[in-house]
Amino acid sequence: MTTDHTPPARGTSRLAITSLTALLALVLGGCATGDFVRAAHVSLDRAARVEPTSAFFGPILARAKGEPAPPPPSWQARQHYLAVVFNLERLPPEAENTLRRNGTLGDAFVLKTLAQWRIGRIDDARASALRARASGQEAIDAQHRALFRAFEGVLKLHAAYDAVAEGKPLQDVETIVSGENGVWRILASARTELTRGDPLQRELILARLAAFKVLRDARRSRPESETTSSEDWRRLQAEARIELADLAALPTDRPTSHAAVVRQWEALCGLGSIPSTS
Repeated sequence: MTTDHTPPARGTSRLAITSLTALLALVLGGCATGDFVRAAHVSLDRAARVEPTSAFFGPILARAKGEPAPPPPSWQARQHYLAVVFNLERLPPEAENTLRRNGTLGDAFVLKTLAQWRIGRIDDARASALRARASGQEAIDAQHRALFRAFEGVLKLHAAYDAVAEGKPLQDVETIVSGENGVWRILASARTELTRGDPLQRELILARLAAFKVLRDARRSRPESETTSSEDWRRLQAEARIELADLAALPTDRPTSHAAVVRQWEALCGLGSIPSTS
């Protein structure tokens, strides 16, 4: 039986990867192929004990706030992410058929996508994401599904900020952010994978607000003739206010700092005061 040799991490897991061991054992049946996938789950769980899930969103949220990019994963966290990739790359080619029959091929490629994303191997992560989607199967864990959906949205959000920095037409930014396959809808879809009280909801809401902000910034930097109010823009403003209200209503054990975050994004997005949630 193959085992994972990455060192155990200290601290409490902040990623809600509740124990999947029993479920994975049932689905994967203890075969050598399943061992590699179980080891990948263990390594990703260990990475989550070293750094919070919010780390996946740190770079794009810092960009939205005009702050320096956060540091890359710590050495220990990086080793756990690398172990995810290592374990899944050890799968022999014929193992994919076994995983497909077990309904876990998509899960394996989702894990690989997330690990590669976090260590900055974006092209590899894109390729793994394509394989995950091609499998027609989803991740077992709800937070993994949400993060996987958010991956495409975060990449597009970076593209929107690039488009603004490069002075591209407003329509290009609107398509990236609020188009049919835009960031706004992708991140909304990611939110539906989670319960309302899931800690990852906070990051997904903030990422949606960052998407609203970049489009607002693009509109404000264009001549008035390009930014006349439209029904679509008014709708997006209304939805952004709902997101801000959802953010304010999230459960928290740090109400003062949480309220400061709400006020910060209220100002960044120019949304004005939101109704009290009390």
